[in-house]
This record gives sequence, structure tokens and C-alpha cells, in this order.
Amino acid sequence: GVADCNGDGLSDSAQIRGGSLADFDGNLIPDCCEQGAACTSGNYPVQWRINDGGDGHWYRLQLATPGISWEAAHASAQAIGGHLATLTSLAENAFAFGLSNIPAAFGGSPVVGPWIGGRLEGGAWAWVTGEPWSFTNWLPPNPDGPGVWNENRTCLTSDAGRWNDFSGSGSQPGLAATAFIIEWSADCNNDGIVDYGQILTGQLADSDANGVPDICERPTDINRDGVVNGGDLALLLDNWGGTGTGDVDGDGTVGGGDLTLVLNDWG
Repeated sequence: GVADCNGDGLSDSAQIRGGSLADFDGNLIPDCCEQGAACTSGNYPVQWRINDGGDGHWYRLQLATPGISWEAAHASAQAIGGHLATLTSLAENAFAFGLSNIPAAFGGSPVVGPWIGGRLEGGAWAWVTGEPWSFTNWLPPNPDGPGVWNENRTCLTSDAGRWNDFSGSGSQPGLAATAFIIEWSADCNNDGIVDYGQILTGQLADSDANGVPDICERPTDINRDGVVNGGDLALLLDNWGGTGTGDVDGDGTVGGGDLTLVLNDWG
């Protein structure tokens, strides 16, 4: 039969994939059941698992005060180590829409759904991450131009998650943005695993809760491998007297002050 570890009559895997139950270790068993805790429904981050054809990134629907601007949504995503979702394939678009297809996310209108990370710049649409703008999923007749309301940012619609261009201010007469989708894709230590998932599982510490692992904010870990050792020293010495890589103390030059800090943080 269908797994239902908390006996609520709903499929565990469906709740996990929809974001209503947390599964931060990615084993398709709700974390609450593994921990023997009460299972509380909510909007939890969900990984688009590689085993499911995804990219390993994490996504979450964030509900907001009606009329939230695109810039405010983007700043909120950045503050916790993410960015507004950049939907670069039909499969990714479908995954993100699956997380967000609830009435509260559509502001009372099927054409104004959660903000995503597309913006109109210099007459061309672009993603906030700089990824190629090669896939689009507009709901015709969109994009219909900035027009009188300066429709220069991208949101989902309730029509299978197709896109609308909407005023970046977050509101137009009778319409208001009420949600945004956050995506976490950073891998600052280059271990092939998105940092945010490792923070959620406790593998990497994030004491200031900014979505960036503490180890990646240690400037002495120059090569970002999680430990200060000979690899960092080699990079520092290779750039001795230069700028940039190895300038641990931020004084503009790689030198003795940087060497002292690396040695003090050794191991």
C-alpha cells in the first residue's frame, strides 16, 4: 500500500513532494516520522531530487503580504542564501508550479501568481543568476510589453504555471502579488551537493542563519574545501604580493598578515 507513516490518510511521498511535510535527508520518509515527533503541515523547502530527474536544488513557496514587490521578494530570497527561482526547463517549471499551486499564492487572480527570477533589462528578458534565457513559458499574449504599468518582472499564472509579465511594484488595479518561489543552488565548498540541503540536515553549520555555511564564510579557507590546511597555504603563497585570492585580511595585498591568519586557523 501507499506509505502513510503519520496516519493522516495522505501519501507521505506526495506530501513531501508538495512541501507540506519536511524530508530534509531526501529518503522520502517524513522527518517527523523518523524523529518520533508530531507531523506539522506547512510550506517546507523541497529538493528537486536528481533521482527524480531534477537538479538537486532546493525550492520553497513563500507567502507574503499582498502587493510585495519583485525587488523585496528577491532581497528576501538573497538574505537566506537563495534567489528567486530561475525556471530554465519545462520540467523545472512544472516542479515549481507543483509547489505553488494553492489559492493563497495567486492573489485572488489566476494571472498573478508567485514571483520568479525573470526581469526585463535593456529591452531583453534575463534571469537573476545570469543563466541563459533559452526556455520560456509565457501565457499568450504575454509578454505584452512594459506598457503603462511597467510590466517588467515575471510571475507564474495558475494556467499550468505559464508566465505573466507584471509590474515589479507588485500591484496594479485589482491585482497584487502575494508569494514568491525561492531556489537554493549554491555549492560554495564544491562538493557537488547544494549547501542549503547540508544546512538543513545539520551537515554544515549556519550559525547566523543566512543560508551560507559558516565554513564558506571563513576567509582563511581559501579553497573552500571545509578545512584550513596546506591547500589554502599553497594558494596564498602562489599569489604572494598579488591581490584577490589569498587576501584573507582584505587589505588589498596577499602578504604576511594573511599568512598569520591562515596559520592561526590551521586545521
